[in-house]
Amino acid sequence: MKSAKRTITQYIKAIYTLTESNGEYTIICIQENKQEGTTAIYKAEGFSSNVSKAIKIFNKIVRGKVLGSTLIDVIYNLID
Repeated sequence: MKSAKRTITQYIKAIYTLTESNGEYTIICIQENKQEGTTAIYKAEGFSSNVSKAIKIFNKIVRGKVLGSTLIDVIYNLID
């Protein structure tokens, strides 16, 4: 549905994706750490069923360059 790529630090890059399945929206963050040579995948599944709310939260996540390890906490802090 929506995807964005961001450089978080000199060594950490992330790809964020907003997807929809059965009316529920999920954000996936694929985070690559070039210094450590690792890649991790983080998911916040079914955090909203409202498309406009999901897109607003996704855009804030991308603009804020949220780390995958804090993705769920940040999303729940953004939910009204």
